[in-house]
Amino acid sequence: MSTNGSLRFEWLKGYARNVRFSISVAAELWALRDSLRLCIALKLLAVIIELDAKLIVDLLQNPNGYRNCIDALVSDCKTELGNIPKVQINHCYREANKCADALAKRGPLLSQDFVIFLDPPAEVSLLSLPKKS
Repeated sequence: MSTNGSLRFEWLKGYARNVRFSISVAAELWALRDSLRLCIALKLLAVIIELDAKLIVDLLQNPNGYRNCIDALVSDCKTELGNIPKVQINHCYREANKCADALAKRGPLLSQDFVIFLDPPAEVSLLSLPKKS
């Protein structure tokens, strides 16, 4: 299993993480937390977050905590969200974010636990090329 993300509009940075054992909800929360920490490190003031996991969107918007194995990750994400001045969280369908999907496929292949890509990997660059008519 892996987590991944990309900061886009123009390529800023991307990342992939190799998560050896996890449930999918926890992996999505790890990805979000990694993305938020990268946004904070880059000192971004406004961020639009698109998540294909509706459950994560719902967890973030619920003011009550959950007492289970993902509570700490949800809490971490909420704390990091508070460190970015302007944040919008949207649900999107998996097919809408092919860049994140391509990075997710890289995670299990990594020899390191976490890699930041300064330039888009080839498989992501191919997705962002303009289509010829």
